[in-house]
Amino acid sequence: MKFYLAIIFFAFCFFANYTARTQNTGAVQIIVTYHDESQDKLFSLDIRDSVIQRAYFNSDHTFSGLTPGIYNIKVYNGFPETRLMTVYNVEVFSDSLTVCYLSYPEQYREELIDTVYESEGLAQVYLGLTYGISDKNNKGLIRDAFNLKLGMIAMTCINKHLALGGILGFYNYNHTRFLKDSSVFMPADHLKENYSYCYFPIGVNVSFSLNDMTKSPSKRIMLDLGATYNAPLWFRHSFKENNQTTLTRKIQKYNDFNAYCAFAVTPFSIWAEYRLTDFLKDGFPEMPRLNIGIVFLFYRNSE
Repeated sequence: MKFYLAIIFFAFCFFANYTARTQNTGAVQIIVTYHDESQDKLFSLDIRDSVIQRAYFNSDHTFSGLTPGIYNIKVYNGFPETRLMTVYNVEVFSDSLTVCYLSYPEQYREELIDTVYESEGLAQVYLGLTYGISDKNNKGLIRDAFNLKLGMIAMTCINKHLALGGILGFYNYNHTRFLKDSSVFMPADHLKENYSYCYFPIGVNVSFSLNDMTKSPSKRIMLDLGATYNAPLWFRHSFKENNQTTLTRKIQKYNDFNAYCAFAVTPFSIWAEYRLTDFLKDGFPEMPRLNIGIVFLFYRNSE
C-alpha cells in the first residue's frame, strides 16, 4: 500500500510541475516579408544576450513556450555568423502570440495577436477523493467508503464551447469499511472488516464550457458528462478477529460500469459518479453505488 501511495505522490508532483510549466507562456512568430531565398538565415531569440532559442529558416517560424518578458531578435547570415540586424524590446505576453514582420535590413513592424492558442486539443489530468453514499443494499452495514482517483482526460475541441474525448485512469483505489457491530459472515464482535478494490477506468467524456476552450484562460467553468468501465486489478474482503485476518479474493464481477458528471471552476471540480450494475457476487453486500467528492484538475491546450 505504501508503494502505491508513493507512486501516486510522485505522479501528482510530476503532473503539477508539468502543468505549471506549460501554462502562462507566450510565443513569437517571425515572418520574413523580404529575403534572400538562396540561403536560410539564423534567427536567435535572446534575453540580455543569453540565447533562449535558435532556428534556421527563410520564411516564417514560431518560437513557443516562452516566459512572458522582453526579448531581442538577432538575425545572422550563415557560417561564419555575420549579424545582419537586431530587433530590440520584443515583448512576449502570457497566452498570446507576438508576430514580427521582418524585411531585413530595412523594415520591421510588430503586432500582438491574442488568439495564439487556437488549439484543437485539450489534455486534463485529475486527482481527487470521492465519498460513498450508503443505499438500501448496504444501509446499516457500511461505516464509510472512499475512492482515490487519478487519471487523464484527452479531448478534441469541436467548437469553442464543446469538446469530446476519452478518459483513462492511472491508479484508482476504493476502500470500504464495515461497522463494528455488523458483519458479512461472522459474529459482530470482530475488530475490523473492509473491502479493498484497485482498478483503472476507461471511458468517454463530453465537456461543455462557458469559456473559449481553444484558449488557456486562468479560470474555466465546465460541465463534464461521461461513462466509464472500471477494469478490476484486484478485489478482496478482509476480516480481522482475535489478531487473525481472513482474506477472501475474486468476489467481484467484471461489469463495473459507471456514469458520472462533474461541475468545475478550475482547478476545482465537484464529481458525482454512479455505478449502474451490481458488482459483487451473491452473498456479499454491495459497495455504495453513488460517490461524490472533490477533484483537482490540471490541464493544458495543445498548440
